[in-house]
Amino acid sequence: MMKHAIVFILAMLITLIIGMSPGGNVLASGPVKITQISVCESILDREPVDEGKIFPRDVGELYCFTRVYCSEPTQIKHIWYHNGEVAFSKSLNIGVSNGWRTRSMKSIYPHLTGNWTVAVEAMDGTSLDSIEFVIK
Repeated sequence: MMKHAIVFILAMLITLIIGMSPGGNVLASGPVKITQISVCESILDREPVDEGKIFPRDVGELYCFTRVYCSEPTQIKHIWYHNGEVAFSKSLNIGVSNGWRTRSMKSIYPHLTGNWTVAVEAMDGTSLDSIEFVIK
């Protein structure tokens, strides 16, 4: 009985080790998958700081942080929309990883209040993810 319990536990541990990335995310299928997206006021130690959905008009600058699973080197785009119009676009190189971290930064001037969206796209225009936020 004890032998069966040990075998079962070992099998479960192996399943977890194989099925999980170092960042704790289940491995994605396909060449590129966004596993985390956020808008934040800064980046510290390659992680987002002061994440939010509503920011003051005097915030100064914001970052769109993305964590990406990628099975082959590629590029993605962060496209920043202000009130439905493209305000900024940035191409980002992505390496092979279960948790590649990247970001783009946009200066936010006090007159740029309103609704914002950052869309994440593959270079062929395929939508990968997006996030919305407001500048008040």
